[in-house]
Order: sequence, then C-alpha cells, then structure tokens
Amino acid sequence: MHLGPGSFLEVAKIIHLLTKGGDSQLPVFDVVAISLPGYAFSEGPKKKGFSMVQSRTKLMLSLGYNEYVTQGGDWGFGQAWHTNFPITGPPPNDDLNSYTPAEQEGLARLANFERFESGYFKQQSTRPQTLVLLDCLPGFMRSLSGGVIIILGQDDEVLTWVSIYWFSRAGPTASLRIYYEVMNSGQGFNSLTLSTVPTIPMGSSLFPKESVRVPKSWYPRIGNSVFEVEHDSGGHFAAYEKPEML
Repeated sequence: MHLGPGSFLEVAKIIHLLTKGGDSQLPVFDVVAISLPGYAFSEGPKKKGFSMVQSRTKLMLSLGYNEYVTQGGDWGFGQAWHTNFPITGPPPNDDLNSYTPAEQEGLARLANFERFESGYFKQQSTRPQTLVLLDCLPGFMRSLSGGVIIILGQDDEVLTWVSIYWFSRAGPTASLRIYYEVMNSGQGFNSLTLSTVPTIPMGSSLFPKESVRVPKSWYPRIGNSVFEVEHDSGGHFAAYEKPEML
C-alpha cells in the first residue's frame, strides 16, 4: 500500500523479494501493487466520503482474494497486516516515565512535525482545491519534493515519480483530495483510537527517519501487535529505501 507523495512505484525494489522468495524456507506471495483513488492510473473519487477500507476490500475481493495480508505506511486490513507507520493516540493513564529514550525522542519529533512540517496536511485536508498546481510544473514538483527527491537521488528516478503524478489519469491534483475525504469521513488520524480493535495480527517495522513515531504501549489501540522490529536506517519510504529490511 503506497503512501503520499508516492505511488505503486514504491514496490519496485521489494516486489521480486516477495514473489521469488529466496530459499525453500521463505514463502512466496502474489503481490497486488495498487494505486489509491486519484493516484497514477486510478480514477479519481466521484463521491464524497469514499472509504479507504471499503475501496481496498472491494478491489481484493474482485481479484479473487478472500484473505490477504497488507503492508504499507502513511495512507497504507486483511488476514494480517504489517505497517511501517503505526500511529494512534495514547491509552488512558499512560505513564510518561515508562517511555524509552527512543520513544521520548519519537514523541518530540512528532511534536516538531505537527508544529513545523504539517502545513501541507492542514491545507490539503481542509481546502485541497485552493493551491493552483496544474499550471505550474515547478511549483508542483516543489509540492512533492519534501521526502521524495532526498531518497531518489537519480534524475531519471525523480522524473519518473513526478511524471506518475503529472500525467495521472485523474489529473495532477486529484491525489490531494484523499486528505480531505478521509479526514472528513471519520477515518482520519484522530479516529485511529478504535472502539473495536481489529483482532488480526499486526506487525510493525520502525525506521529512525520516519517523521511520526509513537510509543509501543500505544499499539494495542490500533491492532493485535504480535511483531515489532527496529531498524538502524531508513525512513518514510521504507519499501523503496530499505526493501531487504522491510
């Protein structure tokens, strides 16, 4: 499950590891690399309040998968799910003194992100049509550049990622709509403290350069956490940056 500002290209470096295995001890998977509504070659949403969960489930059922495993970060459920973006709110009466130094640093980074780095999110989740990006390619590239160009490096990679947005089926700005629809449909980050926690097994991979990180004691609020691992490098685009680790 890709994130923003990303696309199905995020699986380019990890897909062969999943479809070929490595030895007789590793499972081999069918991989469905989706494009979220409004991204790349997917149609843009035509109705208000479209559901992220429903759209994913309908896709998998239409492809003949009654059970499936998901992996994703950011905007990325089935038989099991793995995420490199576990985020939720704190449990009641949580003991702040119980957090590890890494978790305390993660909360400080989260506070810094919310204060200084989340302007794009507030803009796109409230007034997504306000910014004029369609007629300004340099401005559009700037809107994507935050994390993408840093991890890509090569000019052809940068141009490929930008082109996926610029020549997308629904138009360059259609992907911005997902922020507004999700945040105004009761599925936003403020609703991730679930009244009914999914029982399917959840695994989490933690990368040090991820902008958002919460303490592990919060995980039971979003899923049945059975696996957690910390990596010594990597960030927001983990599948593309560190496919072997993921």
